[in-house]
Amino acid sequence: MFIRFKRNQWVNVLLLFVFATKMQAQELLTGLSENPYCTETVRTKNAARLSVISLELPFVDDFSKNGLSVPDPKLWTNSRSVYVNNCYAINPPTKGVATFDALDGMGRIYKNASSSVFSADTLTSSAINLNYSVRDSVCLSFYFQPQGYGDLPEKDDSLSLEFYSPLTDQWDCVWSASVLSKTKIEMRNWLSNSSSNDSNNSEIVFLRVSNNRKLKNISTIENDSIATVFFRVNLKIENSDYLKDGFRFRFINHASISVNPAFPGRSTNVDHWHLDYVYLDKNRSSVNSDIQDIALTGLPKKVTVEYSSVPASHFEAAGSSLFENPMNLELNYTNLGWGTKSVSRNFRLRTLYGNGRTVSYSPGAENISNGKTINFTYPVPQYRFSPDSEDYAAFEITSWIDIDNDPSPFRAALRQNDTSRVVYEFGDSYSYDDGTSENGYGLFGDGSSRGKVAVKFSTFKSDSLRGIYMYFNSTLNDANQTCKFTVAVWNDADGVPGEIIHRFTGAMPVFHDSLNRYVAYKFPEPVYLSRNQIFYIGWLQTGDCYMNVGFDRNTVAKDKLFYSLGQNWEHSAFDGSLMMRPIFCRAGSFPADSVVIEENDSNADATHSTDFRVYPNPSKGMIYLEENSDNTAVKSSKIEFYSISGELVKAVENVAGSVDLSSMPSGIYLMQVWGTDKRLRETKRVVIGK
Repeated sequence: MFIRFKRNQWVNVLLLFVFATKMQAQELLTGLSENPYCTETVRTKNAARLSVISLELPFVDDFSKNGLSVPDPKLWTNSRSVYVNNCYAINPPTKGVATFDALDGMGRIYKNASSSVFSADTLTSSAINLNYSVRDSVCLSFYFQPQGYGDLPEKDDSLSLEFYSPLTDQWDCVWSASVLSKTKIEMRNWLSNSSSNDSNNSEIVFLRVSNNRKLKNISTIENDSIATVFFRVNLKIENSDYLKDGFRFRFINHASISVNPAFPGRSTNVDHWHLDYVYLDKNRSSVNSDIQDIALTGLPKKVTVEYSSVPASHFEAAGSSLFENPMNLELNYTNLGWGTKSVSRNFRLRTLYGNGRTVSYSPGAENISNGKTINFTYPVPQYRFSPDSEDYAAFEITSWIDIDNDPSPFRAALRQNDTSRVVYEFGDSYSYDDGTSENGYGLFGDGSSRGKVAVKFSTFKSDSLRGIYMYFNSTLNDANQTCKFTVAVWNDADGVPGEIIHRFTGAMPVFHDSLNRYVAYKFPEPVYLSRNQIFYIGWLQTGDCYMNVGFDRNTVAKDKLFYSLGQNWEHSAFDGSLMMRPIFCRAGSFPADSVVIEENDSNADATHSTDFRVYPNPSKGMIYLEENSDNTAVKSSKIEFYSISGELVKAVENVAGSVDLSSMPSGIYLMQVWGTDKRLRETKRVVIGK
């Protein structure tokens, strides 16, 4: 278990120093030390400039605009690495949240980070014209959640809200929240006539206090799991200092970093808060039912059965088994307080790259009342789509709801939360994950230097495995860049990794920029796999270094993830999918920025790779296979011969010591020999020369 070291915990630190070598090896999940989406976004050094022209009410942002990974620059002037996403929060009120953590504007842990509380992410609004009177009933509301799929903030950490007064030219803390325990949150505010939604039974804590302000209210809320609940806050603005043109507000995450002095480089991203549906307007009440909106609550589940993607060249071979049959299209939406409304549902499937026509469905309407959530599923026939290239293909599913034709500024600002768009891409690899990493995965502790990690796959067609994609999370001070590991490919042994087919030594973690977050490791020579063959890719530890490979928490494929700390393989205990992908591509189309593993150790197990010989080699036609142990003929259930391009050229069953290859053209071939137990025994190179 990863231990977080905070103030007053140095006794634990000393104990860990003493007993570090006795910590039992285990698999481990950690937070991220880098946000790849922040490094992808160009940020200017004067990003904190305040807008000159004030925005008019309403001010509303639920962070649901498709394609944005940073807050909308029209609404926010200083985002300081706040991350807009659909993957970190659990059950948000509307799709898309703004996530606060301990990473700076370049996507790395703040330079001033420490075990003491420090100011981390900040989200500042543009200037707003708030030149109204108290009678205009100006109210600000928002939803927030601690942790989600990230890290639970500790007691001294907090999310705070500050108001800027154009009259006094200063910022005042008006509200804050802290986590008291896994089941309790405390909120404090310095404004009167404010309220919080305690129907979820959660709690909040205070962090920062302005010396010249009087605390108005403290509320504590309990819930069995505060990490999965969103809490609503309503603040009525009645202080004339804020009711001016040029008003602004900002959210600040006050964090404290995890420090592990016994194991350098293990400090990771912490203290996640997720913000949703920030709404400032006049003529509002401070009760919870004044948001006249019906919105999507998240992205629909995938329509693929097992893999999130397969190689484009394998798409036709996969056939109907790749997708649900029928496809279940989803729309999940909620009524935030708009009375009873009739909502119609719509879907559209269209090809982006490939062959396929556009198909639309409008399966009627249904009434939805205040506070109700509808999870609507509509079965449709499988989408007829095919790639027109072996390199890439894509189609998209757009889902949306229609409510009314209200032309008001409030409704216009919220059209974005009526629609979701999911793109299915097919490139050069198999994958379970969705391409986003919420955590880091690896083996850690005494004995982890003997550890192994493997992910299970099966091919839809015979092809050449030319390498693997791996996604490494950056660690503090890039500590895991010195980790050396061995890439391995295993065959199957009754549902767990069996013998190593090939292994390639000398690999090390590499960090590309966020435009290509995965690292492609190219094998010195391809590994040939037959159709429907079960195989495993992964790594062998060569030390006790924590690898910190990307781990997707939103796509659960833990039945495909195995680890071993000795002789036996175990299923992973963590819900999610490891971000490793086998690459199947044409020989000349491997990613240009790949890392070539120069050390090839295909003789992975001495007893396995040298237990039989092939002669003559080169051969003019007939080849013989003999056991090294007793010179007897090799008995095989099947032998397959593949060309260098990966095509199956010849297959012979029930072999007893010899194969006639005289009908095959001269060339170099890869021969796969299957044992009588129908497991892959070995792959050897054979040369035919006539």
